Amino acid sequence: MPVLKKSALDGYVKARFGSTAELVAYGPIGKETQGARYKQYGYGAPIRLTFRTNGNKTRQVVLGTMSPGPFGHEHPADRAQAMLMDYDCYSRLPRHITALDVGAFTARGELMSVAAAKEFFLLTEWSEGDTYHKDLERLADATRPTPLDRKRTQAL
Repeated sequence: MPVLKKSALDGYVKARFGSTAELVAYGPIGKETQGARYKQYGYGAPIRLTFRTNGNKTRQVVLGTMSPGPFGHEHPADRAQAMLMDYDCYSRLPRHITALDVGAFTARGELMSVAAAKEFFLLTEWSEGDTYHKDLERLADATRPTPLDRKRTQAL
């Protein structure tokens, strides 16, 4: 988990809630700070952000992360899927808190919203050859793997 920097959190709050939003305090619930950095919040601990909008209106929100671990949370993609599902469902559940945004931390520790995304894509480099789905379709109809299939399996 990246170090929480006040400048990154403030930039995120401004981008998400308007240019007049100003971060006042942040940190694990009950341990908020006004300092420039916060390191010891732990991966998975909810962080309360307190900020002002339109001059003096104070607002509090919770920034949640998910700890890596067993039960399907080993990889960042596993945790992203869970967060995206939470974002999709929370607002539709009766008497549940509202999910305001879903995002990610960049390599530089900045917060990036992905809430506007409806579908995801993957951009890859170009390579000559056929896509693997042709092999899978062929294997579905085959009675046994070919020597090339066995080599490819061992390579994986």
